[in-house]
Amino acid sequence: MSELATSGARLPGEAVVEQALRKQALAVTRQGRTRWRFALANGRSFAVSARLAADWLLLQSAPFDWPAAAGLWPLLQLDARLAGPGKVALASGRPRLAAELPVEEGVDLGVRLAEACADFRRAAAILEGETGAGEPAGSGAPEVATEGPAAPEPSALPRLLGEAGWSAGERAPRRWAVDLDTPGSFHQALVEEDAAGSVRLAAELAVTPALGAAGLRALAWLLLEANGCVRLARAAAGEQAASARFEVRFASPPVAEELGHALASLSVACRDFAREARALASEEVAGVYLALRNGATEAGGKEQPATNRARAR
Repeated sequence: MSELATSGARLPGEAVVEQALRKQALAVTRQGRTRWRFALANGRSFAVSARLAADWLLLQSAPFDWPAAAGLWPLLQLDARLAGPGKVALASGRPRLAAELPVEEGVDLGVRLAEACADFRRAAAILEGETGAGEPAGSGAPEVATEGPAAPEPSALPRLLGEAGWSAGERAPRRWAVDLDTPGSFHQALVEEDAAGSVRLAAELAVTPALGAAGLRALAWLLLEANGCVRLARAAAGEQAASARFEVRFASPPVAEELGHALASLSVACRDFAREARALASEEVAGVYLALRNGATEAGGKEQPATNRARAR
């Protein structure tokens, strides 16, 4: 361990994190060497915790109440409405807001933290039923301009993907396909960029459209648990029933390091959860899964740590 780390001096990453937090949040307080607590205002303020874990800043809100009658699928649809890294994740059977941000040279932590805080505020507004919570710029899939008076500037994404160690094949203007690192199965991420530079990387899940009620509940539970296990990537759902994907969103142009983390994270998500998602098409399997999850929650099961750290290859 370095002399800096053992002397009690603040490490460079800690200083960067605290400075970024104080620019974006209210009432920032330190809870320990690498932990903070702060408030975000959305009409009323709500508390968020931050923890620096190696090269990641982990954000999460307290668990919030969600009516059982509503089911969990709308929470995946909420994820699809967020323009940045925010997401809903299950913790011991209860939902909370979360985001994971890489902390490393080349990544503008202040920008990404601002986008995460914006997602938290928007999600809180949606959850509170705020009528003015319309679609933010960049929500949903990026809109790709195909016509215009002038030719668009060439995208830097293919070069950045290459610098991150990933090969991309162009599918359409500002759309590329990247084969994910999923040995034994085939998964692809579609990378889309809009004219403003926002980027979405998405890997669709092969889910049967005829998913039954138990299967839909089980799939939502699985994917929201995945959101708590895989850093950076999130599960999201479309308007149609059983249309789901893993995705990473950047509301502003990403750098190569971020693209590498994003594709590594999508690879982990598909490796660890895509096969289970397909299995839940069986109502019998879905019923067993739900019984196990409900039992663990009622017994006060512990939250599983996020051990699947996304790494660029």
